[in-house]
Amino acid sequence: MDEIRVREAADEDREALCCLYRAFHQYHAAGVPDRLVDLGPATGSCTDTELYSTLGELMERVDAALFVAETGGAVVAFAEAYARSDEANAYRHAVSYGLLQSLFVQEAHRRRGIGRALLAAAERWSIAQGAAELRVDTWEFAGDPVGFYERWGYHTLRRTMVRELRPEGRSLDEARRNP
Repeated sequence: MDEIRVREAADEDREALCCLYRAFHQYHAAGVPDRLVDLGPATGSCTDTELYSTLGELMERVDAALFVAETGGAVVAFAEAYARSDEANAYRHAVSYGLLQSLFVQEAHRRRGIGRALLAAAERWSIAQGAAELRVDTWEFAGDPVGFYERWGYHTLRRTMVRELRPEGRSLDEARRNP
């Protein structure tokens, strides 16, 4: 098995990253099709897409980090992190944190420690930015990555709950009786 190398993304990684971001999106679109659009089959190169230029801008930001994992000379995974801070006010403490915006490993390369290596890189980078914690936002669906994060000590801090509203639909009392 080839060695896995995690490093900061470079300009020459952008085309591979575009493909990975597309796969990342498609993975989530399959899990939450009512929220994310299926992009359909890939066509041509992505070097002329908005994502390609956005990745270049992201790599230059001082409050962000983009890591890639490569094996056998190919980029097979990525992690995108940001340095953030909650605003302090009379009711809330300011907490500096890293935000893991995205982490994706190609299916053929999962269960080899690549996700954990990328997570560790994001954690180290966040600490270097003065973060007290690393936060992760993730969609919840069958086959989602929540179990991966829980295995590495992450827990729910806050949850967004949703109820679909339908003007002609059931009343709140009916919903309570028959959820």
